[in-house]
Parts: sequence; structure tokens; C-alpha cells
Amino acid sequence: MPGADGDIETESYVSAKAFRDTFHGFRFTNPKTGITFGAADLPKNHVDPTTIYIAKHPFLKAQLKESSYNQVVDKAFEGEACAAIEHHLQSHSIWCRAPHDSNQPDSWRFLTGAKDVAEWEGIWESSNGHVYFLEAKHFMSHAKYPQIRNKLRRSLDFLHLDPSKATVYIAGNHWSYMAMEDGLNLYKFGVLTSNGKDLDVRDPPPA
Repeated sequence: MPGADGDIETESYVSAKAFRDTFHGFRFTNPKTGITFGAADLPKNHVDPTTIYIAKHPFLKAQLKESSYNQVVDKAFEGEACAAIEHHLQSHSIWCRAPHDSNQPDSWRFLTGAKDVAEWEGIWESSNGHVYFLEAKHFMSHAKYPQIRNKLRRSLDFLHLDPSKATVYIAGNHWSYMAMEDGLNLYKFGVLTSNGKDLDVRDPPPA
């Protein structure tokens, strides 16, 4: 929310060591008196337990700017990934449409009543009933595979679809070590990776 002078305040989670290392950069303001003092002067100042002090630090502003930048970059990456999948499927003479059950202009979402079942960046259905799911991540690591597999299970249950009639593609802007190879070989997912200009699509290996 906006602070007293118009700056945006935000929460940021950092390690204890990082906090200790940067604590001296904090500036605290008593909104009642308008007095501002640095972290080094904290023991010298009487702290009013009934007052909520305004704390500012350059690190928090940097984190906010980085988060906003990543949101814009991620949105653009999702669009590129959707376009790459559509082009890839068409190049293999697979003509797809979005399923009738999907609703949401930005990311396809299945709904049962008021409860979300799953959310994907893209869903396409071929003429023979095969469904293609796209998951896009700014950073793809091994820890995210169980979550994606669980989301796929919920989607298949909702669509009453056999797993053999579904293919998942993972688009990663960045990948952790061996995550791409494990996605292909262990989880049988297709993957999208950047070649510096656009995205290369690799199909999952045969079951």
C-alpha cells in the first residue's frame, strides 16, 4: 500500500544473514513525531510500543522493482510459449482448438462450481480428442514437477480423460540443473527452451 510520502511499501522475505548484513541500511520514522533515525541509533532512541514505525530500506524498493519486472517478462514469455506450441502442433498437421470447458482470457481455467480445479497457460484439443496442456515457469526446478503432475491429475479427472489422451509441455525461461532432462525422461513431458531468438519445442519421448 502507498506510504505516507507516496512510496510503495512491500513485504520481502530474506535470510537471517542477509537481514543482519543489510540491517544498518534501514531508516525508521515515527509517524506521530516525524522523527527519523537509522538502525545504528535504534538502541539510543526510545521506541514507543503503541506506535507502528515506518521502516524503509533500498533493498525493499529493489525487490519491488524486480518483482514488477519479472511479472512483465513472465507475461511476455507465456505468450511466446503459447504461440510456439500452436505453431509446433500445426507443423505436425495437428489442428487444435481451445476446449469448451475453459474460461479465462489470460490463462485457461477449469471450474467446478466456485472451486478452481487447475490453471494452465494454454489448453488445446485436437480433432481426435487429444488434449495438450501448457505450463510456463519463470524458473523451472525439480521441486515443481510433483505440483504439475498433481494439477494434471485433477484436470484429467475433471475432463474424464485417460492419461494416454493428454500431453503436457513445460516452458521454462530458466531451468535448474538436469530439470529439463528429467522432465523429458522421468515425467514424459514435452519441454520448451529458448534458443536465443525464439522457443524450441521438444516432444516427450514415446511411452
